[in-house]
Amino acid sequence: MPISDVVNISISVSGAGPTREGFGEPLIAAYHTHYTDRVREYGSLAAMVSDGFQTFDPAYLAASEVFSQNPSPPNLKIGRRALAVTQTLTLTLLSTSALDTYVLKLRTPGATLRTVTTPSTGVPNTDVATLNTLVTALAIANLTATHTGAVLTLTMSGGFLLDVQPGNANLMIFADITADPGLATDLAAILGADSNWYCLLLDSQSAAEVTTAAAWAEGNGKLFIWNNSDSNDANGSSSSDIFATEHTLAHARSAGLFSQTTLLSYSAAAWAGRLLPTDPGSENWAFKTLSGVPADTLTDGQIHAIENKNGSVYTTIFGLNLTQFGKQPGGEWIDITRGIDALKNEMQVQLLALLANNLKVPFTDAGIDMVRGTILGVLKEFTDSGFVAASPAPFVSTPKAAAVDQVSKAGRVLPNVSFTATLAGAINSIQISGVLVS
Repeated sequence: MPISDVVNISISVSGAGPTREGFGEPLIAAYHTHYTDRVREYGSLAAMVSDGFQTFDPAYLAASEVFSQNPSPPNLKIGRRALAVTQTLTLTLLSTSALDTYVLKLRTPGATLRTVTTPSTGVPNTDVATLNTLVTALAIANLTATHTGAVLTLTMSGGFLLDVQPGNANLMIFADITADPGLATDLAAILGADSNWYCLLLDSQSAAEVTTAAAWAEGNGKLFIWNNSDSNDANGSSSSDIFATEHTLAHARSAGLFSQTTLLSYSAAAWAGRLLPTDPGSENWAFKTLSGVPADTLTDGQIHAIENKNGSVYTTIFGLNLTQFGKQPGGEWIDITRGIDALKNEMQVQLLALLANNLKVPFTDAGIDMVRGTILGVLKEFTDSGFVAASPAPFVSTPKAAAVDQVSKAGRVLPNVSFTATLAGAINSIQISGVLVS
């Protein structure tokens, strides 16, 4: 007789299990007309070029900042914005001294900077007309310059962006006043096409667009990282700039990085690219060097003005170019939000896998212990990664089967499961006192 009549063995391979969210993958929402798909994934810049992107396209420039970091995410996604922005930038002239000189640098994305220089007459309304003439003479494609009073307005044709280095903030107040063309509509369409990504980045990051994207991220479980160059961001007296506005709104799923030097630096893309490859919650978004991003030269007053609005900066500290702070407008640290998101998702995935990969998880003490063990296993993973502290040890509370009410048992619902764990946190500053004895 066959051995199977005595010892019958059945071996099965469990399925792939439920899908984890892409906590290490960013999506750049950018306007383009290269194809009609709402979302495509890329593992290299060369793949983007093969799809029709030019090396000067904003989407390409932002992706370049992501991939330039070490480590960097293996993949990113481009989400197509169908509604084109009409970029509008203003420079308000301030100089009342004929000893000053206005310097303004402009370019289309990726092109050579064009410099406009003019001495101040001490009369901003006079000087703005001169600056307007000089900018117009550059004949930059798709750019129209106009002026009213002391304000120079730079307007690009729909779908085109201008890169600016505003120059001395004491002489000109720079602001990106680009209107939101309907970003929430585009983001909803992008999410509908592909939801398996985590961090949102934008090609255009005016105050209006940032506020829309931050609110959208809040309602859709995504993290939004942005940068902005408006001069008043670094003004402690300003209460209407985007950092102050976001601080007031207390958005808890976004974070902003000031970028004084260059409007289209895409420092936020670099920042996200540097940290997203790490285990969620194991990282600190402060004290990171961003490859390819110019560090700003800011006064202590400007740095603390941004810090007080829960923004972040990228400056040079003792010869090192480093990010500082890493807070969200609502006051939480970015790594805490990302870690909590990942912990919740991993616990959901592991518990669903427990139910799916067993013939049955019985409503007995043994079955409840399987649930408890799964939760403890996830907490152990996050202890090992540095998000959860090892001491005091995480604790999971589950009821005894006999203590569960009959209604819950009949509905096959396990109630009253809870856990406690301590965040490991991070050190961002050190206070030392010492005594030297002779």
